[in-house]
Amino acid sequence: MIRENLSGALLAGVLAVSPISAVFAHPLGSVHETETSVLKAQWGPGEDWRNRCWWLRNRAQQLRHDIYYAPPWDRERMEQHLWRVRDRLRDECWGRG
Repeated sequence: MIRENLSGALLAGVLAVSPISAVFAHPLGSVHETETSVLKAQWGPGEDWRNRCWWLRNRAQQLRHDIYYAPPWDRERMEQHLWRVRDRLRDECWGRG
């Protein structure tokens, strides 16, 4: 009898801790939305500049690649655009990683 009670208590403890129990308790997934909100609030507004800096770095790299393969009459315009992107990257993202 003690063995049955112990195995029942162990099973109840595992179900209470497992992620499956969260699915049964909140079938629409409201727990996961709360966890996501907590993480966003924890990081704060910094995530926005990380995305912007990442986009600017990738844009500058893409422009360098495009300039290399561009016809000569398009290179000057593209180089000016690259300089603008690099200046913006330097102003907004310098020293932030």
